[in-house]
Amino acid sequence: MNTGSIKNKKVTNYTYYKLSLINNSLGGGVVVGRKKIKEFVIKILCAKCSTPLYIYKKEGPGSLVKCYVEGILKDYTNGNLECPKCGQQFARLAKYHNRPAHKIIQGKVIVKGHCGK
Repeated sequence: MNTGSIKNKKVTNYTYYKLSLINNSLGGGVVVGRKKIKEFVIKILCAKCSTPLYIYKKEGPGSLVKCYVEGILKDYTNGNLECPKCGQQFARLAKYHNRPAHKIIQGKVIVKGHCGK
């Protein structure tokens, strides 16, 4: 039995996944299974007074529904989920996939820097 040259499909898949994680840590994107999801850095503003609320790293295309706490790069609200200028509540605390998140209330925020395609 030669253990130096194992050609097992599971080992190959694991190696591919591990290499993908290493490559993406250098600035590529997020790996989910074998798919690579694009990331966008967006700016979230208050819809009422246009005050900046967050700078957030969004994963994948589509509209902004929730903000995972670990994706928030800069928080201008000090964590109270209200606009610091006008006091309007723009999100609620929630948990998705056992990860803490802020559920965005529709119409309360404006997203800049993401095309949504």
